[in-house]
Amino acid sequence: MHMKTKITLGIMGLFLAGNSISQISTATLDQNNCSALLSDIGQFFNNPGLTSSGYEVPAGSGQKAIFSASMWFGGLDINGQLKLAATTYYPSQDLWPGALTNDGTATVVTPNPLIQTLWIVTKAQIDDHINNYQSPGYVIPGDILNWPAHGDVAQNQDYYLAPYVDIAGNGIYEPENGDYPCIKGDEAVYSIVNDMGAIHSSGGDPIGLEVHYMFYQFSSIPGLEDITFIDAHVINRGTQTLYDFTSTFFTDTDLGNATDDFIGSDSTRNLMYVYNADNNDENNSGNLGYGVNPPALGIVCLSENVSSIGTYTNGAFIPYTDPQFPSDFYNLMSGYWTNGTEWTDNNGQGTNFMFNGDPNDPLQWSEVSAMNPGGDRRMIMSLRDTNGVFQPEEEYDVTYAVVYAQGADHLSSVTELFQVTDFVQNFYASTSQDCYGGNLGLSQSDAPTFLVYPNPSNGNFVLDLKDQEGIGTVTLLEMSGRIVAEQALVFGGKVDFVTNASPGVYVIRVTSGRGDVTLRVVVE
Repeated sequence: MHMKTKITLGIMGLFLAGNSISQISTATLDQNNCSALLSDIGQFFNNPGLTSSGYEVPAGSGQKAIFSASMWFGGLDINGQLKLAATTYYPSQDLWPGALTNDGTATVVTPNPLIQTLWIVTKAQIDDHINNYQSPGYVIPGDILNWPAHGDVAQNQDYYLAPYVDIAGNGIYEPENGDYPCIKGDEAVYSIVNDMGAIHSSGGDPIGLEVHYMFYQFSSIPGLEDITFIDAHVINRGTQTLYDFTSTFFTDTDLGNATDDFIGSDSTRNLMYVYNADNNDENNSGNLGYGVNPPALGIVCLSENVSSIGTYTNGAFIPYTDPQFPSDFYNLMSGYWTNGTEWTDNNGQGTNFMFNGDPNDPLQWSEVSAMNPGGDRRMIMSLRDTNGVFQPEEEYDVTYAVVYAQGADHLSSVTELFQVTDFVQNFYASTSQDCYGGNLGLSQSDAPTFLVYPNPSNGNFVLDLKDQEGIGTVTLLEMSGRIVAEQALVFGGKVDFVTNASPGVYVIRVTSGRGDVTLRVVVE
């Protein structure tokens, strides 16, 4: 977790269908094979009105994989007093909609000058806006027109809030003159929340945090059809310097039937994941199971190395259950049980990564080799750098992805999940993540596009570069990122790309001065 001095922020997002539940606005992202329910209070993948799971994959199947998720934040002030914002399940709440003042008081401005609390923008809308904003009769979509580019400086909000492309370069968001939101993905939802709205349900003292979230999905890039990305931009708007500052991704992953789940961690991949304890995920209490050969699902941190991954449960073999007090949350965030005792592995040694072995290998530590009973699991993934100091006006960015895979059985689904995670990490590493200066990475309308066939192949591919012009490079990479083959190319027409790659899953990356594009390919 790399913190930096105050800069103009950048994050992006997903697809949204809004409604209101008890004054909470919600949005459903279902641009690809995943349907993710969001809210404007920093809780993800949970239906607050029905108190039910809110992450459905495959979309439309009725099978849910996540009951709830959120991010926790905590640290100690100069006197050693804990400051904490940690939400688990509605109606508990430590975050509220809206931006804070930037004058050091971290005050919530009411009524909300931004009016909205969730914004949805699609790549198709942006392309249409770029092409037609000067056309007679063109109507700017509401969420492009009302994009939260600027706060209300008269009420001491930051002038620059959400990122945008500034056509004129004058520092003013003017969609009527061609400016537009800077997003990632094919569709995006943006949300701004704070921890100063009211008393914290966790019991923690407020920090003065302003957090910008963007959730986004791709439907146009092969290999990303089952993935949801999450960007968070975290700002300390308060006056207190926090020490041992930690952020944690919490999720209650109910994989179909919640009563027969196992969890695992992989520190080399920055991945926590859930899979079924046996090869049949039955229906349970009205929740639709995944049946025979159930999938696996995980949360991977793409931008940082995590410091700990663990679990707790509401019963079964683990004696430490849901956190009740602020110190309980912070202990879990720091790699300890709620009572402050350290996590230990199968040899009784202290560990920061619980069940960190491959469940397919009986010699490695997993819930399979430990012969645990399946049950309802929560997972927590924490970030704390060696400095761990979060000063006023500092900010940092972190990116996660929700990954999903289904193999021939419940354990091979974990193997498939590892491969999908490697692909997503490679995609993230090889794609521009900088929104500023009009660089939209793969969201950019003029980024190079290509077709590759046959796919699968014997290692020899044809790249159809269509009628594009210019020079570039084509690279074949293993999922680990190791380069297998590379050659220069001239855009235009079709190009033979001959490799001696062994059977497996690879990434083809085409690079030009206008950006990088990747596709997943299979060699048989």
